[in-house]
Amino acid sequence: MIELLAPGGSPEGMRAALAAGADAIYMGGTKFGARAYAVNAGEADLMEAIDTCHLHGAKLYLTVNTLLRGDELEGQLYDFLAPLYAHGLDAVLVQDLGVLRFIRREFPHLPVHASTQMTLTGADGARLLYREGAERIVPSRELSLAEIRHIHESCPIEIECFVHGALCYCYSGQCLMSSMIGGRSGNRGRCAQPCRLPYRTEGEKPRYLMSLKDICTLEILPDMLEAGVCSLKIEGRMKRPEYAAGVTAVYRKYLDLLADKGREGYAVREEDVRTLQDLYCRGGFSTGYAKTHNGPQMMTMDRPNHEGSRAAKVVKAAGGSLTVRALEPLFKGDVLEIPAKRADKKPAELTLGRDIPAGREERLACPAGAKGMTPAPGTILMRTHCPSLLEEIGDRYLKTGPQEEIKGTFILRAGECAILEASLGKTKVRVIGAAPEKAVSRAVSPADIEKQLRKTGSTPFVFGELGVNVEDGLFYPLQAVNELRRRALTALAEEICAAARRPAGSGPKGWAQDDEVPGQKGYPQDEPVPVARSAEASADAPAQTPAFRVSVETREQAEAVLAFLDMGKGKENPLQAVYADCAMFLSPDGDKGGREKFAALASALHGAGCRLLLTLPPIWRGEVKSRFLSVFDEETLGLSDGFLIRSAEQLLFVRDWKGKKEIAADAGVYTWNKEARAFLAGYGVDRDTVPFELTGRQIEERGAAGSEMVVYGRIPLMITAQCIRKNLGECRRRTGVFSITDRMGAQFPVRNSCVWCMNTIYNSVPLDLRPVWEKVMRLGCASVRFAFTTESGEETGRILSGHIPAQTTRGHFARGVE
Repeated sequence: MIELLAPGGSPEGMRAALAAGADAIYMGGTKFGARAYAVNAGEADLMEAIDTCHLHGAKLYLTVNTLLRGDELEGQLYDFLAPLYAHGLDAVLVQDLGVLRFIRREFPHLPVHASTQMTLTGADGARLLYREGAERIVPSRELSLAEIRHIHESCPIEIECFVHGALCYCYSGQCLMSSMIGGRSGNRGRCAQPCRLPYRTEGEKPRYLMSLKDICTLEILPDMLEAGVCSLKIEGRMKRPEYAAGVTAVYRKYLDLLADKGREGYAVREEDVRTLQDLYCRGGFSTGYAKTHNGPQMMTMDRPNHEGSRAAKVVKAAGGSLTVRALEPLFKGDVLEIPAKRADKKPAELTLGRDIPAGREERLACPAGAKGMTPAPGTILMRTHCPSLLEEIGDRYLKTGPQEEIKGTFILRAGECAILEASLGKTKVRVIGAAPEKAVSRAVSPADIEKQLRKTGSTPFVFGELGVNVEDGLFYPLQAVNELRRRALTALAEEICAAARRPAGSGPKGWAQDDEVPGQKGYPQDEPVPVARSAEASADAPAQTPAFRVSVETREQAEAVLAFLDMGKGKENPLQAVYADCAMFLSPDGDKGGREKFAALASALHGAGCRLLLTLPPIWRGEVKSRFLSVFDEETLGLSDGFLIRSAEQLLFVRDWKGKKEIAADAGVYTWNKEARAFLAGYGVDRDTVPFELTGRQIEERGAAGSEMVVYGRIPLMITAQCIRKNLGECRRRTGVFSITDRMGAQFPVRNSCVWCMNTIYNSVPLDLRPVWEKVMRLGCASVRFAFTTESGEETGRILSGHIPAQTTRGHFARGVE
């Protein structure tokens, strides 16, 4: 079954989307959702939303897709979910591995969907989540149709993909830019969208270098379904109800067309695309990453906001007026945008006072705000607001809301109680009324009864097939008919909703559970699902001085580390281990001595009494994994002392080395709480990394025993499938570092990694926790790390010798995030 999944940014938007044909709704509550600034529903509203969806044969999914601190997970999440679980909530979307583990244990019958915030990019991640009981994944939006098809063929997990709306510039779940710049964390649902602001590269004017066009996949819907996508998701919980309804209606139309006519009869009409553009369109539409890896055709670098549809073409401009030709039907109240001649000026707006048919030329007076902005002939004016479209959608989907067609039978016989039966599908109810009286003057007719019964108003139902069986010569008050109708519709609604309730019983914390709990669904396993050991097993052990480690991303940095070790010969080596980024041993053009270079580094470090751990790629897509394995075969991997994984998807890849080599998890594999730490420990992770967004106090509450903490280094703010150099026409297929500058003059280094064809954007200044060193020491971490990223070899040597740059930040150690 194919599901059309619509946003429920508000109760009004939810009802409108259902009326427009949505099969399911995703909504956020007042806690733990990735859209904290949406009109999120309280508990009562959520319960009503669950019932509303069920009454219309739809499902409601709750977004719990943020990272949770320990106090939230242990003290709030259960109480937040318990009443909704009992009421019949259909599923939850989660980002946090600890939340996944908690819900599978405490609410075993509640389906879990893995959010796109989990950064799932391949079959390894799908298998991992399936093993852990997830029913569905929402893979990263950067995946191609071929990659989605491979996941579908590799694992029987459901796949949900975004089909319409905004795209993040960064891989979702790996963005810390809003967090580090302004303290508003995307991992907490509070992204301030710094990617929609202007930036400039050296010598260039400011542009919206990280603003992606919205996606529209109408043209490729058949391809997406053939690739194995079962749930088609519309983005837009922050948008108005008319948007949710309008977009849902268009996609419903084409899904039904595809079901009816098949691929051969499938064709997209221009006016439907124009409707979507008028509702919201950021710089024109693209089909996203479905058939392309990246590129400037996906970007909207000249404006980051709603652009609308191509409405009119300027024919003549003179004397304070414009003569335009309508490119599409225009309506009274439409707002046309007159572009500014300078990038630093705002466009002017022209509001139409009358309708203009498509193709007609009309003379229009320029608005007062357009002085000095007369557009040249040939200029296209965009329609940015179309009130008539919003009104039409409102009338159709918002005023009455969704209504289900039900069957009814009314029976009225002398000497017997009146009967009204109502049914929807297999659910049927019967209500009994008073017996009729013999008519004295005018008898009630079947038409009288039917007219009253069909007055269902704003209820969830409308009678379709309605049988009225009335004996002649009887009187029955129409008020009594109304009461029977009310009771029948109420009983039918209650019966439908009751079917989804979960009774209390003997399960965890009182919830009922059967002998078999939904989980792995029989996926073939070559070993049992691991049982997680306690991540805090050593929490009571005496605090020790943490070991010193470094991570390097370039060969120059690695050589500087070797020189530092060489200077310390004959002394006790303070450096315990080095993490070496695998990318420095790879080439976009294939293996160019990577094995030999890695073996040489391993030998040199081992000779200096230092361990070598291999840093795996930040994103574990199929093509990335293949390129990685072209150099790092089993023999080469055996030269290392362990691995630093940067994605939870890599847990299954390194499991064969469990117990043989050290497995460490980087900060991007989030462990905000003990449940997440236990999840990783169960897969053999020996050492996790303290998240960058926690304060010192929160780290202490989380527990740091067995963890590593980055105490110096530029924090990676974004990992992107896009390449700024390529989008500016400067692709050289050569890895390097450049910088982008924001409005405030802050410079953010960007590494274009041609091995993976991705960018990493780093913070403008490095993290330095030396000023709070005593507090760091009291946390009891197993190790601390200097993370070298954009530093030259010379800078790396100076920093290892204690010369930290003057401009640094303490990150979130004191201030935290929202």
